[in-house]
Amino acid sequence: TPTLTNNRVLTSPQRTREEGQKGIWIQNIKYIEVDSNFVNGYETGIEFGNDEADTSTPTLTNNRVLNSPQRTRNGNVGIRILGNVAGETHSNEITACDSAIVISEAVPKIYENLLYLENMGSSVAISAENASGLNVFDNTIYNYNTGFVAQNTVADFTNNIVWHVTNGIDETGSVLTVNYNNILGGYTGLNNINVDPQFTSVDSADVDFLHLNWTSECIDAGDPSTIDEDGTISDVGANSFTQLATLSTPNIAIALSTTIQLSWNEIPGAIRYNIYKST
Repeated sequence: TPTLTNNRVLTSPQRTREEGQKGIWIQNIKYIEVDSNFVNGYETGIEFGNDEADTSTPTLTNNRVLNSPQRTRNGNVGIRILGNVAGETHSNEITACDSAIVISEAVPKIYENLLYLENMGSSVAISAENASGLNVFDNTIYNYNTGFVAQNTVADFTNNIVWHVTNGIDETGSVLTVNYNNILGGYTGLNNINVDPQFTSVDSADVDFLHLNWTSECIDAGDPSTIDEDGTISDVGANSFTQLATLSTPNIAIALSTTIQLSWNEIPGAIRYNIYKST
């Protein structure tokens, strides 16, 4: 399996640079893992395309893609995926790009990506056209003009935070299933919410940037058919809140008429306890 990993790809910050430059460009390769690369300053950070009959299934993960903050560079794209491509695009951090992820006729799984801008401008976090069977889930989108734009696309959009945006979702000729998201302004669907995510920090220099505070309503608000690594119901967004300890059975359960009194041993360092009931 070919891999492209741990590379730093940089271009000149000069405004006169040649148009159309790409940091990493891969074409017609059936499978490759593009992992942990840093790409800075290109019109397109990473592009994967396939115009052959056999479907490509690349993995694009843990990459950090950013562009120049100079406002004269318009139309910059973080990751572009074109043609007969499936695979996975996950756990990437993309910033300072007018479009973070652009999909055309491809159906990769897009998940656990952190997509944000310092300056909103005219921007779209995820754009998809002519894609049938696209899955977009567990992403955090922050400070974009529009969170998700779909044209002639069939897609599931689940467990995403779309916040500090002008428009949450804009679709034309598309069939979207939009459930269990936190979208500013709300959106029709199953268990979508419209509440402040209560990020611990919105300063990109902080280690807990766009992480959930323990008071966030995004915690355990995701699709109940999926669980986080801590064994609880999935959180909404890319950065789940880790609940370090769970109690399988209380030490004492006493029924008092219409109430039940529970007690258990204290867990050192615990901030809160979640209590679940079964039927």
